[in-house]
Amino acid sequence: MKVKHRFYLENQDFWDTLTIHDKEIVHQCNKVLRLKNEDFVRVFNGIQNCDYVYQIRWLRKDLIDLQLIDSQEKSVIQNDIYIYQAFPNKLSKYEYLIQKCSEVWVKKICFFRSKFTQKTPFLTENKKERLQKIAKEAAEQSGRNTVVKLEFIDTIPLYNISQENSYFFHTQKDNCLKLRDIIQDNQSAFHLIIWPEWWFEKSEIDDFQEAQIQWVHLGQYVLRTETVWAVVAFFILQSFT
Repeated sequence: MKVKHRFYLENQDFWDTLTIHDKEIVHQCNKVLRLKNEDFVRVFNGIQNCDYVYQIRWLRKDLIDLQLIDSQEKSVIQNDIYIYQAFPNKLSKYEYLIQKCSEVWVKKICFFRSKFTQKTPFLTENKKERLQKIAKEAAEQSGRNTVVKLEFIDTIPLYNISQENSYFFHTQKDNCLKLRDIIQDNQSAFHLIIWPEWWFEKSEIDDFQEAQIQWVHLGQYVLRTETVWAVVAFFILQSFT
């Protein structure tokens, strides 16, 4: 049984038979993927840690009728990773960040305005919907069973996040942790604050330290802002799997 394609059906209950009316999915199956009757698809709902394999009984222009064949339990990532990323200066960087965060099991990305943010993006509701759609597609392709959540905020609520599990990353190495130091036994969540293109302003660093958020140095080489979280999140993922 070869299953190539995977779809996210938000909050969907899965029974022995399932009918999909979603116009986008129906169009994709008919016109893009060119699926046929008796082909197989994999679906998930973002709630259960399980994929459901269905076989297509009827594929029509307005619906897909499916028969349940199998359910496959997925491994669960126990550690929640929250990324606080200063607004990138290009829409393409948002898309890249969201796609790659999905691959390393980041739970939520909070985009915020930093003092040194080069360009405050004008994100219309349509653009935000586009970014959320990219998050959904990335979840479908990466194999994870949840869709990364997106939030757009002016400032980080420093005193509302766990001080014990919160870290900000910078290039200065004096009196700071190394990456390996952030891994502790029984740690369930990580809050990671990533620098903007032109680093943090001193007043921002002072605010982080006043809130007792821990400072982490990643080594002598300077990483791009869109590289930092990928390195750190993958390191965390590998440390607990």
